[in-house]
Amino acid sequence: MHRCSYLAESHVVTVPLLMGGLVSLTIIGICQPQVLNLANLSRMVAVLPLALFFLAVFALLSLCISSLVSRSSVVLLLILAIWVILAVIVPNTSGILAERFSRAAE
Repeated sequence: MHRCSYLAESHVVTVPLLMGGLVSLTIIGICQPQVLNLANLSRMVAVLPLALFFLAVFALLSLCISSLVSRSSVVLLLILAIWVILAVIVPNTSGILAERFSRAAE
């Protein structure tokens, strides 16, 4: 049962990601076609598996948490807290810590 739930959840979040990417590429192609060169397209293609991996990990994490906690409101709160930590706090804090502890010559 959980395997089907994981696949369904993965597909539910993958389709909007791909559709949003296609809409964005279409808008960029219409407004500024010079931006869509081979180097930029290869970067976009390289980011796609990373985004899909991030969504797959988050889908698995949400299913694991929902199987451990019985109340759906607590599950949503925990998943939101984990997302805020992973998407906002860790990237901002890591830049500050890298600047503080870096030994690079200025």
